[in-house]
Amino acid sequence: MIDRSHDLPVTRQATLLSVSRGSIYYKPRVVSVADLSVMRRIDELHLDHPFAGSRMLLPAVRPPPSIYSATGGTPEGWDL
Repeated sequence: MIDRSHDLPVTRQATLLSVSRGSIYYKPRVVSVADLSVMRRIDELHLDHPFAGSRMLLPAVRPPPSIYSATGGTPEGWDL
């Protein structure tokens, strides 16, 4: 598609192909396992509770409260 060794500049090639220059230089980042786990959990919650918005789903996606509190108790509203 884009030939960097061609005599035609990359910017001109992008213009002719109707492609933004930013997409030519974009290099995708690797998604961490932790991020994939959170995304999977959000998908599961949304499928189980399609009426729930982001504010209602946020407490269910947060890490266990034992990480944050010495007692390990669950604050109110953290269960969906």
